[in-house]
Amino acid sequence: MTEATPSEFFAGIFEDAKQNPEYYQEGLHIEIAERLYKEMIRQRLNYSSLGRKCNMHRAAVQRFFAGGNITIKTISRIAFALGKGIVVRPVLIDINKKVKK
Repeated sequence: MTEATPSEFFAGIFEDAKQNPEYYQEGLHIEIAERLYKEMIRQRLNYSSLGRKCNMHRAAVQRFFAGGNITIKTISRIAFALGKGIVVRPVLIDINKKVKK
């Protein structure tokens, strides 16, 4: 049996991860948090000032961006404080489909 190349090895890890719902949850969280974080920075806000704008503790805002448990309510609250709205357009993907190599 031959040893897998690094790219084959990591491709296998990602394929395995895609069988777990947390993989998709984390992807959504990262995408949403990144967009809101960029807007926070664009507006020259920090965690404390954003927290004041959305009536949340600084630590709660920081946890949100650090990957803490998020809810649609928290996402909307932070977005609204930044003068933004969130539009979700669900796209269903087949998680059982193997990616062609």
